[in-house]
Amino acid sequence: MYLSDQRTRSAFMTPSVAAVLSQLTQQPLSDATLSNLVLAIYFMSKVSSSREYLLSPSVGMDRVLVPFTNHDNAKIKANVNRVYKNLNSDINEAIEEGAVATLIAMSLEVCMHLPLSAA
Repeated sequence: MYLSDQRTRSAFMTPSVAAVLSQLTQQPLSDATLSNLVLAIYFMSKVSSSREYLLSPSVGMDRVLVPFTNHDNAKIKANVNRVYKNLNSDINEAIEEGAVATLIAMSLEVCMHLPLSAA
Protein backbone atom coordinates (compact mmCIF):
# COMPACT_ATOMS: atom_id res chain seq x y z
CA MET A 1 0.00 0.00 0.00
CA TYR A 2 1.48 3.27 -1.14
CA LEU A 3 -0.31 5.25 1.57
CA SER A 4 1.40 3.24 4.31
CA ASP A 5 4.88 4.02 2.97
CA GLN A 6 6.10 7.43 4.13
CA ARG A 7 8.31 7.70 1.04
CA THR A 8 5.36 7.51 -1.38
CA ARG A 9 2.50 8.70 0.82
CA SER A 10 2.65 12.37 -0.20
CA ALA A 11 1.96 11.56 -3.86
CA PHE A 12 -1.36 9.98 -2.90
CA MET A 13 -2.41 12.49 -0.23
CA THR A 14 -4.70 14.48 -2.47
CA PRO A 15 -8.34 15.54 -2.29
CA SER A 16 -9.09 13.59 -5.48
CA VAL A 17 -7.75 10.32 -4.00
CA ALA A 18 -9.76 10.97 -0.82
CA ALA A 19 -12.89 11.49 -2.95
CA VAL A 20 -12.31 8.21 -4.80
CA LEU A 21 -11.82 6.33 -1.52
CA SER A 22 -15.02 7.87 -0.20
CA GLN A 23 -16.94 6.77 -3.31
CA LEU A 24 -15.49 3.26 -3.07
CA THR A 25 -16.97 2.82 0.41
CA GLN A 26 -20.40 3.00 -1.22
CA GLN A 27 -19.71 -0.03 -3.43
CA PRO A 28 -20.38 -3.66 -2.51
CA LEU A 29 -16.95 -4.91 -1.43
CA SER A 30 -15.57 -8.10 0.06
CA ASP A 31 -14.35 -7.86 3.64
CA ALA A 32 -10.73 -8.10 2.48
CA THR A 33 -11.15 -5.23 0.00
CA LEU A 34 -13.08 -3.14 2.51
CA SER A 35 -10.40 -3.78 5.11
CA ASN A 36 -7.70 -2.53 2.72
CA LEU A 37 -9.83 0.48 1.79
CA VAL A 38 -10.37 1.47 5.43
CA LEU A 39 -6.67 0.95 6.11
CA ALA A 40 -5.82 3.35 3.24
CA ILE A 41 -8.21 5.91 4.73
CA TYR A 42 -6.58 5.38 8.11
CA PHE A 43 -3.13 6.13 6.69
CA MET A 44 -4.50 9.31 5.12
CA SER A 45 -6.07 10.34 8.41
CA LYS A 46 -2.72 10.06 10.18
CA VAL A 47 -1.43 13.08 8.24
CA SER A 48 -2.82 16.27 9.71
CA SER A 49 -2.80 18.13 6.39
CA SER A 50 -5.14 15.56 4.81
CA ARG A 51 -7.75 15.69 7.59
CA GLU A 52 -9.22 18.93 6.27
CA TYR A 53 -10.20 17.47 2.92
CA LEU A 54 -11.18 14.10 4.42
CA LEU A 55 -13.77 16.02 6.46
CA SER A 56 -14.80 18.36 3.63
CA PRO A 57 -18.41 18.13 2.42
CA SER A 58 -17.31 16.76 -0.96
CA VAL A 59 -15.53 13.78 0.66
CA GLY A 60 -17.42 13.47 3.96
CA MET A 61 -15.28 10.64 5.29
CA ASP A 62 -16.75 11.00 8.76
CA ARG A 63 -20.21 10.44 7.27
CA VAL A 64 -19.41 7.59 4.87
CA LEU A 65 -17.67 5.47 7.51
CA VAL A 66 -20.61 5.46 9.93
CA PRO A 67 -22.12 2.20 8.56
CA PHE A 68 -18.85 0.39 9.23
CA THR A 69 -18.56 1.32 12.93
CA ASN A 70 -20.55 -1.79 13.82
CA HIS A 71 -19.19 -4.09 11.12
CA ASP A 72 -19.05 -7.83 11.88
CA ASN A 73 -15.35 -7.94 10.97
CA ALA A 74 -13.37 -6.84 14.05
CA LYS A 75 -10.42 -5.65 11.95
CA ILE A 76 -12.59 -3.35 9.85
CA LYS A 77 -14.39 -2.06 12.93
CA ALA A 78 -11.08 -1.37 14.72
CA ASN A 79 -9.59 0.46 11.74
CA VAL A 80 -12.72 2.60 11.33
CA ASN A 81 -12.43 3.56 14.99
CA ARG A 82 -8.76 4.43 14.44
CA VAL A 83 -9.76 6.68 11.53
CA TYR A 84 -12.32 8.47 13.71
CA LYS A 85 -9.73 8.89 16.46
CA ASN A 86 -7.38 10.56 13.98
CA LEU A 87 -10.08 12.70 12.40
CA ASN A 88 -11.17 13.92 15.82
CA SER A 89 -7.68 14.58 17.14
CA ASP A 90 -6.32 18.06 17.51
CA ILE A 91 -3.89 18.71 14.68
CA ASN A 92 -1.47 20.42 17.06
CA GLU A 93 -1.48 17.51 19.52
CA ALA A 94 -1.32 14.59 17.10
CA ILE A 95 1.44 12.04 17.73
CA GLU A 96 2.47 9.38 15.27
CA GLU A 97 1.05 6.10 16.54
CA GLY A 98 3.73 4.02 18.17
CA ALA A 99 5.90 6.95 19.22
CA VAL A 100 4.86 6.73 22.86
CA ALA A 101 5.28 2.95 22.91
CA THR A 102 8.75 3.30 21.41
CA LEU A 103 9.75 5.87 24.01
CA ILE A 104 8.49 3.64 26.83
CA ALA A 105 10.34 0.64 25.42
CA MET A 106 13.54 2.68 25.14
CA SER A 107 13.16 3.85 28.75
CA LEU A 108 12.64 0.31 29.96
CA GLU A 109 15.68 -0.84 28.01
CA VAL A 110 17.83 1.83 29.64
CA CYS A 111 16.50 0.87 33.08
CA MET A 112 17.32 -2.78 32.47
CA HIS A 113 20.97 -1.90 31.92
CA LEU A 114 21.32 0.28 35.04
CA PRO A 115 22.65 -1.22 38.28
CA LEU A 116 19.89 -1.87 40.82
CA SER A 117 21.12 0.93 43.07
CA ALA A 118 20.75 3.49 40.22
CA ALA A 119 17.30 2.32 39.10
